[in-house]
Amino acid sequence: IKSTMKLTKILAVALCFAAVATSCRQEIDTPTPEGKKISVSAQMYNFTRATDTAFEEGDKVGLHIVTPTTTWLDNALYTYTAGKLVGEQTNLWYTDEEVEADVLAYYPYNANAAYNASGYTFTVNADQSSAALYTASDFMLATTNSKPTASAVQLPFRHVLSKVVVKINNQLGEDIANV
Repeated sequence: IKSTMKLTKILAVALCFAAVATSCRQEIDTPTPEGKKISVSAQMYNFTRATDTAFEEGDKVGLHIVTPTTTWLDNALYTYTAGKLVGEQTNLWYTDEEVEADVLAYYPYNANAAYNASGYTFTVNADQSSAALYTASDFMLATTNSKPTASAVQLPFRHVLSKVVVKINNQLGEDIANV
């Protein structure tokens, strides 16, 4: 009988401990992501880039998504990896699937670029003597519209500087050997 009472006390203490532990347990809400994952796909037109046909492994692109009321995504970094553009982090669409946004992407990526409705300042390298310097000056832009979607948004990249006219003002009166 003594051992039964001892066992009963042990069970009672264990049950009390379990009840206290359960009542003190804090519920942790794991936030669920809102919206669908933003996925983009690059298509290149006006084949004027250094490779003439496509982005190269490791090329970096900036992405902006702007709704009529807000800049939803501002200069998100996407890198061309294994044949597709991959975000540096997971970016999600807003949840209102009826609102259409302007989707703008540009190459080469500039970490300091922010969305500006009045335009984007881009400076061409004065030194174009190497492929790396030339490529860094090969400004490309893609613009389209999209509502939140699970499908990849097609980005039609075009070479913005394809019709640049360089006018040389030769004030020295010397022959120009090269530009």
